[in-house]
Amino acid sequence: KRRLWYNIRTTKTVLKSESNNSCYMFIKSIIKSIIKSPNNKVLIGQSEEEINYISNLEKKILNNTEINEQEIVILGCYLPLKNLESIKNKLLNNPVIIDVGGSRGQSIEKYKKMFKNPTIHSFEPIKSDFEIMYKKFNRDKNVYLNNYALGEKKGYQEFNITAQTDNSSFNKINQNTKWIKVRSNQFNTSIKGYVKKKTRIKIDTLDNYCIRKKINKIDLLKIDTQGYEDKVLKGSRLNLK
Repeated sequence: KRRLWYNIRTTKTVLKSESNNSCYMFIKSIIKSIIKSPNNKVLIGQSEEEINYISNLEKKILNNTEINEQEIVILGCYLPLKNLESIKNKLLNNPVIIDVGGSRGQSIEKYKKMFKNPTIHSFEPIKSDFEIMYKKFNRDKNVYLNNYALGEKKGYQEFNITAQTDNSSFNKINQNTKWIKVRSNQFNTSIKGYVKKKTRIKIDTLDNYCIRKKINKIDLLKIDTQGYEDKVLKGSRLNLK
């Protein structure tokens, strides 16, 4: 499934849909039910600007005020993260967390604020992002940092590194979309130039990793791999049983 991510400070909307279609109305109903949930609390680690923006959108949808496609994307991305707070009630203060797609350590920061003493195993294949994460957490004895990818089987595969590294993926980027036009303009590059380089990335499976590290139980598995999520899950069969 495609994941849409929106940062209100840097990104323009690229979603096109009809605001009165059934899919749109269904999404609105889901968002409304999440907002009304007693477990719904403020996002951990977000700026005051973002929190206020999301709160205003929540008020609009609760008051049945029409919201546009851009705002649907924003809420659809932020609200599932807000519900991470409710997970605290279901887990111990020292959970084992697998962070697949660690980027620059943003998720690690959130989990360390959420839980008293988590053990976090993070995987990030992009060297530049990994180095930022490493500088933040390499002295933390409960954080294990791995500079490679997880997938369906052990090996190496060509990886597309983009101008905004968060969009980098094993999958090829479709150059015939409005999304790539917007992104390339934001980073002052051509559509073809948005993929800055291709490199071979080491891949292992989560099952192999857990055997090596003697991990018998995973409390929280987070995957953000730009369309490679199914491969990560296929390499996690033993742990998912």
